[in-house]
Amino acid sequence: CVATNEAGSVSTTFKTFIRQKPQVAGVATKKVYLGMPVDIECKIVKGWPKPNIRWFVNNSGKQFVPIAGTLDVMHIAKAENKHTGRYKCVAQNEAGTAEHITSLTVESRPEIVTKPKPVEAIEGDLAIKIPCDVVGVPRPVITWKLKGAVIKPNSKYSFDNGSLVIQKPNKSDVAKYTCEANNYLGSARSTTDLTFEKRPSTFGTKHFVYLLYGENKNIECEAYRSKSQTLKWFDNEGELNKKSIQITKASVSNDGNYTCHVSDKQGHTETHTYIVNVGGPPKLLADNPLNDWRGEIQEIQSNCDSDAKPQATVQWKYNGKVIPDSDVQDLGVIYKWGHYTCNVSNPHGFVLKEFDVKSSVCLIPKNLKDAEYMPLVLDNSGAWPTWETTKYFSVVEQEEIITLSCPNHKDASNSFKKFPSKTKLKAYCNKEDVFMVDGKMYKLSDLQCTQGVRPSVAKKNAKCLKGNSELIKVGYNIGGFLESYEVCFDNDVRMPRYIRNIVTAKNDKLSTTDVWRTYPGIDKGHNEKAFTCKNKLSSCCYAKSQLVEAKDFKYAAEMNTTFIDPLNVVPAWRPCSASQTSWASINKMVREQAFYDEFVVWSGTDTWQKKNGAVIPRYLWKVIRFDDDEIYAIVHVNDRAPTDSDIKCKNVCNSESEPWFKVSDKYTYCCSLSDFLKAFDYRDTDIGGPLSDTD
Repeated sequence: CVATNEAGSVSTTFKTFIRQKPQVAGVATKKVYLGMPVDIECKIVKGWPKPNIRWFVNNSGKQFVPIAGTLDVMHIAKAENKHTGRYKCVAQNEAGTAEHITSLTVESRPEIVTKPKPVEAIEGDLAIKIPCDVVGVPRPVITWKLKGAVIKPNSKYSFDNGSLVIQKPNKSDVAKYTCEANNYLGSARSTTDLTFEKRPSTFGTKHFVYLLYGENKNIECEAYRSKSQTLKWFDNEGELNKKSIQITKASVSNDGNYTCHVSDKQGHTETHTYIVNVGGPPKLLADNPLNDWRGEIQEIQSNCDSDAKPQATVQWKYNGKVIPDSDVQDLGVIYKWGHYTCNVSNPHGFVLKEFDVKSSVCLIPKNLKDAEYMPLVLDNSGAWPTWETTKYFSVVEQEEIITLSCPNHKDASNSFKKFPSKTKLKAYCNKEDVFMVDGKMYKLSDLQCTQGVRPSVAKKNAKCLKGNSELIKVGYNIGGFLESYEVCFDNDVRMPRYIRNIVTAKNDKLSTTDVWRTYPGIDKGHNEKAFTCKNKLSSCCYAKSQLVEAKDFKYAAEMNTTFIDPLNVVPAWRPCSASQTSWASINKMVREQAFYDEFVVWSGTDTWQKKNGAVIPRYLWKVIRFDDDEIYAIVHVNDRAPTDSDIKCKNVCNSESEPWFKVSDKYTYCCSLSDFLKAFDYRDTDIGGPLSDTD
């Protein structure tokens, strides 16, 4: 602005700031269908500077809570029932604030949320209620129907918040009752069966009542709260004319289930069952000192066996620390030597027991495959041991000498971590898992190899059958060769002709999770098309199977040798039904005979045929030499559709003389050795013969 007169002029400059309080607009109410998108608008009509927007929601009817959002539109992509509520937008700037509230209703067609299940009325009930819980917006109108006719309220029928109440139900009320719910968006219906019984068919709420021998007890029904209710009691035999159950000088004869049933005029019913168990505190059965434990794991658990009613539970501690319930099955496996405490208890009392587990012998776990660098554990001569065994351990007597070996690999040397210059050690059993080596004591787990122990093969450069066959031994190179089994391998087909091994164990509960591996110098097979099974549960297909199973062997190191591909791989037919015998069941049947003694088995393939670009042996066979006078040959037709022409020799096994021979069909049969050798042209071989000294 400029001011002027005769004397002169003066001027000044200034800025003005205009502020305007916000004003917002929007709709007061809005509706949206369930599952549809919706926008709630908060239009800014006035306001300078431009107002900031915040959003709040009130879903519960109590107070507004802030929600994310700064735009003038609140967008909900898919409306759900939880979105129903009042949405408030607040616009704010330096001049003030303004707010607007929009009520959103999410509408939905009726839905009956009560799961349909029969409702049971009991003889003598004052009333019974059949529920029908419904959701939907607008609130649905509920109609009940019986045999298609609408039920009207009267002295027999009434309604309680959508549920149907039937007064004094009886047999004539047994029927199907239909609940229908309607609003302008749609309808829903549900049908409930009403049954009528003399006594409850279920226990209802269970209560366990533990009584000591000779105790007195009065059991009252928890559901009975008013004289306006009916009350009935039932035992195992029938209805009892009692208001409560009075037990005097409790004995086992009082054991049983006592059920009370209560009803009222509103149709509420309750059933409670009191399960009475009369008994006493636990008493330990025996004291079994374990100062020279030999690896029978059940001996540890049985040390805390008790006589108790009800049955006692046992909490275990090992060297003062609680053993988790999930580990109790591993007593003697994970937890071995040391101090044990067991707390044996039931509702009537408890008893504590403490004991020590010690061993003068050494116990070597039979399955060391999880310890990658553990050595081979052999007898003093360096052979597979013939020690006494339990389910989980080999038992080595005190002061007995064992051989530990870290065999060299074809592509790498090996040795002991604590004895870098040695691949073999002589160890003397001291006790438990402690051995003496060179005058010092070591735990077996401390005597590990620098490399993992891996199988080896030894080619004998000798033919074993006609054609391009080769004799190969599989085992470990420990200076000499430690054999697990011997393979007659066909180099043209890349499949075993036969394998000879000694069955030393019945390990049917063993879980073999090993994967197939190859060996340097042994080319992988080229028969992958033969294996048509997709997984372990597949049937009607050829599975990639072991000709000789890992379960035939006693020690983990032997088992590991059975996974060399292709030396022990065959395509074995998995039958479509139990009416056909499987190769796996034959292996198991033969293996079970190792319960009595170990024996020699030859397992083989014969008559290769082309199928879908793969080679399939039509026959799989086993020759079992129990002793010099008891030799059998089992022939199995490895095909989906065997014929009578596949029966090459007379079946000599019957249920009386050979009860172990159990098959599902005639196409797995048992021959004499001479008939088998003649039928399959193996007469000039060592199959079925005695082992030589070198074997």
